[in-house]
Amino acid sequence: MRKYSFTSVIFAMILVISLAACDSSSMPSSGNRNGERTYSEDEYNRLLRRIESLEKQINELRTEIANPANGLYAPGSTDDSDWTPSTEIDDIPIINNPPPSDLNESPARDFEYVFNAALGGVEITDYLGTSIRVRIPEYIEGVPVKAITNSAFGYSGIMYVYLPNTLEIIDWEAFQRCTGLTNITIPNSVTYIGYCAFEGSGLTNISIPDSVTRIGTRAFADCRSLTNMAIGYGVTHIEGGAFSSTGLSSIAIPDNVTSVAWRSDSGGAFRGNFNLVATYNGIEYSAIRHDSYGFDLPQEFYDAINSR
Repeated sequence: MRKYSFTSVIFAMILVISLAACDSSSMPSSGNRNGERTYSEDEYNRLLRRIESLEKQINELRTEIANPANGLYAPGSTDDSDWTPSTEIDDIPIINNPPPSDLNESPARDFEYVFNAALGGVEITDYLGTSIRVRIPEYIEGVPVKAITNSAFGYSGIMYVYLPNTLEIIDWEAFQRCTGLTNITIPNSVTYIGYCAFEGSGLTNISIPDSVTRIGTRAFADCRSLTNMAIGYGVTHIEGGAFSSTGLSSIAIPDNVTSVAWRSDSGGAFRGNFNLVATYNGIEYSAIRHDSYGFDLPQEFYDAINSR
């Protein structure tokens, strides 16, 4: 059976959307005596820009698919016997996070952002660019980039993003459902990974540096391809559903963790991982089925941490 990479599927979806956008100008519209849909000049220009953006993404995806160095299936591949991940898990703590030499900083115009006085820096709230490879700058208008929030990249087609060493907060659906994003390096400047930050993304492995102290609600929930996770020693709190329904089969919880959500509104921090074995303080805890609650680690695991 022929296999298709996830990238190939995304390419096909974008192509369909692009064609649909092109054809939409001839769709009949009720109330128009000529039976044709009409556009204002602004609408027409927005449509052209959208089509140009999609064409650029298609071309970039073609390049990604054709490049064997990316570890993707080549078009027409029928087996994956020689496939290996393109990026290995970094040892924690992550000390070195140099920017890629082959990728220029994305310009400030590619982002919507605000100046956050409390953080003393820039908070990126939206990505306006079209590239699927993004290098977030350390400074915008001479001010350090401190946070990414507000679903800035949520549901986008990005496949690579470089996070600057000035970044402290990744919050509120920042990379939610970025299914083409399979690997990311979190710099050891980050202290908080918040609500649904990477929920439903395509991450396959992740290392959380020692600088992070709290992992928020559903931060990595529904990351079904996530099979490798290293949690830094600085983490003390893991909130509800933070790692629910992932592909994890094993995880080590550092001794510094003193609070892990258990049956909160968002469920236990590791709910839905039916094959998970967690190690804490030298003891292994295997997931079990809880009545009317589904699979989760046993209550003894949560009690061992939360009773400290």
